[in-house]
Amino acid sequence: MPRLRPKLVVVGIDGARADVMARVAAQPDGGLRRLVRAGAWTFSARSARVTISGPAWASALTGSWIEKHGIRDHDFRDHRLADFPHFLARVRRAAPASRTASIVNWAPINEHLLHGTAVDVAAAHPKDARVCARAAALLRADADLDALFVHLDEVDVAGHHTGYHRWNPFYVRAARRADAMLATLLDAVAARRTRREEAWLVVSLADHGGRWFGHGADVPANARVHFVVAGDGVAPGPLGAAAIVDLAPTCLAHLGVGVDPAWGLDGVVRGLAPARPDVDAAAAPRA
Repeated sequence: MPRLRPKLVVVGIDGARADVMARVAAQPDGGLRRLVRAGAWTFSARSARVTISGPAWASALTGSWIEKHGIRDHDFRDHRLADFPHFLARVRRAAPASRTASIVNWAPINEHLLHGTAVDVAAAHPKDARVCARAAALLRADADLDALFVHLDEVDVAGHHTGYHRWNPFYVRAARRADAMLATLLDAVAARRTRREEAWLVVSLADHGGRWFGHGADVPANARVHFVVAGDGVAPGPLGAAAIVDLAPTCLAHLGVGVDPAWGLDGVVRGLAPARPDVDAAAAPRA
């Protein structure tokens, strides 16, 4: 049996309340519905204690809580990203020839959280549609791509402008647009010429939710988010007590990068079945 190369795409949906995303996932033919039906999922994953994007995305992307990475606001001062780096930095250190990308709407993710991480494509666009188009094109055309982080922001924008509520049609409509973009990215993975040679992991999560017209406090409406893991090598079913810090170790495990206990990560691997013999973890990014 030929060895499959592990590949990864993470789709982060900023400011998406868990209850709204659960409603979205019940819609037929959407991206989240496809992931839930085939994967491992929860709509009660724990966000960071400070439920704003800087510390929350830092927690997800580093696999560590605020007390370790040091990011408590959007100023990104006094961070410890050298000790608790973005998971793409750990991928590159383990396999220098790996090909990675980060395409975002909220530019500080690339400007601050990558913190000097060498990625092959780092782009920021102020419209989710442009982010999605750029990411889909990369997924379809770049046969050597190993890991991609995609960030969509317009659900959070809708919450700030019109209210974070499951009965707000403007907010729900924004969530459904993000879900349609997730479906577009899934289609791009399926359309790859090299798809049969690859073992893909697709993860979708939010950084925080919201209530009324904002977020930040450690309350359930802000601090509970969706976390869905699907693809080759996933054990389907409920995830249980997951948290956003589980993102980084789960991504690293799929890509064949062993998590060293000395790193002090707070997250754990979620949703992955035992290693498959046909997945070439050593080749996962090309070392």
